[in-house]
Amino acid sequence: MPADIATLKTAAKIYPRSMFPKEYQNSLLIAQKGSWNREIKQGYNLIRVTLDANGNATKHAFIDGCLENVRGRAVTEKNNCVACHAATLVGQQHIPRLAGQHKPYLLEQLKAFKASTRADLDGTMTSAAQGLAHDELEMIAEYLSTLVAP
Repeated sequence: MPADIATLKTAAKIYPRSMFPKEYQNSLLIAQKGSWNREIKQGYNLIRVTLDANGNATKHAFIDGCLENVRGRAVTEKNNCVACHAATLVGQQHIPRLAGQHKPYLLEQLKAFKASTRADLDGTMTSAAQGLAHDELEMIAEYLSTLVAP
């Protein structure tokens, strides 16, 4: 396993063989946690490990791309979105829900706030969006779209 990646501590669960397609049976699934702040990003994925007849292990990507959500969450936390949109980002009173909205919609709204072409009641969103780079807007929209809405 590469440096700075750790296997997540999870409870072992045995699934019936028939639950997975044949090529996934007798495989080991491992969730990995990594560092989002390294120059070369790694981890935050799920790998499948298979053993050949000699016991040699081969690693296969199973679920990839989770790192973007980690970075999106970090940008969301840094900008304190929960202060107005509530702890689970489901909105409150006149503040809209962000959790579970479609990524294109969220990105369009964030870009409009950044460009000052969308107004908000007190200017909080316009002000917050001004300091965000385009890739940060993408990360936030991706992260928020993956959250479970009530």
